[in-house]
Amino acid sequence: MRAVIFCGGDINDYEYIRGFLSDKDKIICADSGYRHTKRLGITPDIILGDMDSISDMPDGIETVLYPVRKDFTDGEIAVRYAIEHGFNSVLMLGCMGTRSDHTLTNIFIMRQLLCAGIDAVMVDENNEIRMTDKTIELDGAAGDIVSVVPITERVHIRRTEGVSYAANDIDLMFGTSLGNSNYMTDTRCRIEIDSGLCLIIKSHD
Repeated sequence: MRAVIFCGGDINDYEYIRGFLSDKDKIICADSGYRHTKRLGITPDIILGDMDSISDMPDGIETVLYPVRKDFTDGEIAVRYAIEHGFNSVLMLGCMGTRSDHTLTNIFIMRQLLCAGIDAVMVDENNEIRMTDKTIELDGAAGDIVSVVPITERVHIRRTEGVSYAANDIDLMFGTSLGNSNYMTDTRCRIEIDSGLCLIIKSHD
């Protein structure tokens, strides 16, 4: 069962994003993420947040109102809702944009989903971002850029498959760029993480 969380960041290519959606998804809007569903022509199942960015409150959609002065962003409220309601997969959209604080916070909030055993990916028109501390396999196309960004002091990669630059039995250290800009050589690649926590970012220009 998958939840799709729409946050209030940027979506510039709605047709591209539409390709990630299924009619079986549970659609959760974090406040102004609602505007993205309007432009996609889909009806959310629930809207959560302080609603300080919505000018026209919809009728007939479940809405949970929070105070403006609160301890969590609307995006984190939506993530916690997905965890509490037993979803096993989460797609996060509209989570990146001009507000770097919100972008970074939304990325790091994925840690809550990882700890809950929920498969999560954050998508925009150029990137798919995942957080992991174990082996991961990615589907894509030859030439897609794959980067491993450590977010703990050390990440140990046991081995890789399906990428141009082999990274076998190596350590990636936090604050370094060694894991950036590898390339898929086939339609699938595999990265085996022995220890540490990292972001796996699949990109295309």
